[in-house]
Amino acid sequence: QALTIALVSPRLEEACARDVPLAVVVPGHYQPSTRSPLIARFDADLKVMGSKNRPRKAAIIGDDGVRYKHMIKGQEDMRLDERVMQLLGLVNALFEGHIRTANK
Repeated sequence: QALTIALVSPRLEEACARDVPLAVVVPGHYQPSTRSPLIARFDADLKVMGSKNRPRKAAIIGDDGVRYKHMIKGQEDMRLDERVMQLLGLVNALFEGHIRTANK
């Protein structure tokens, strides 16, 4: 199932229709020592995921031309999701460093 950005947020669609990037860094990609990509626009369609809270999957196109995937969830604490992602990243790094698990 999909929604259009125009249906969800007409103002956002309007802002992205201009050829000027928004003055907002792509979420999760801020780097203090280098230039961070700005949001140029959003894809026209948002995919509605089939899980309980029906989060939306959006594609953000940065001013660097890269397509960034982003999950939009309503009425939830995103910090908890971030902590889980950090934990899973750490576990993956530990497994990659271990010879027996790296080959599986």
